[in-house]
This record gives sequence, C-alpha cells and structure tokens, in this order.
Amino acid sequence: MGGLKTFADYDNADRLIASETAFPIVLVRPTGLNDEPAKDAYSALRKNITFAPLLPRADLAKFLFDASFQDTWDGPQGVQLAGVKSGK
Repeated sequence: MGGLKTFADYDNADRLIASETAFPIVLVRPTGLNDEPAKDAYSALRKNITFAPLLPRADLAKFLFDASFQDTWDGPQGVQLAGVKSGK
C-alpha cells in the first residue's frame, strides 16, 4: 500500500477531477474508515492531516449526503475527512 506510483496516481486523478468545469465537484479523502456506529460528527479540513481518528463509514455517508446539497466544500482543492475522538 502506498509508494510513489500510488501517490502519482492520486495526483493524476486529482488533476483530472480539478479540470472538470461542467458541474461542481467535492473531492473527499477520508483519513481512515471503520465499521463503528455513527457518531454524527466528523472533522472536515482543507489541509492535510495525519494521525487522525478513524471515521465511521456512516459518518462518511452523512458528509457525502450533506455535501451534495451544499456548496461549502465545492472545489478541486479537496477535503480531508476524519473522525472525532470519543467524548467530543
């Protein structure tokens, strides 16, 4: 998993998506997923983050659903999506 070829593939895909102008896009990169129950919370940032809490798949689905009705995250710069620590 990973490696220079993988990162080059990501970069090529990002460039292809960023060149799309026919409709709005939201480029989402979850930092890691798990099968835990939804927490109804997530951390969405426009910067790269590392060592972030895993995100329940249900919370990723909620973000994708919400993003389809809002323009908050539109654009080719991408969104890093992570879980939140318990207790928040």
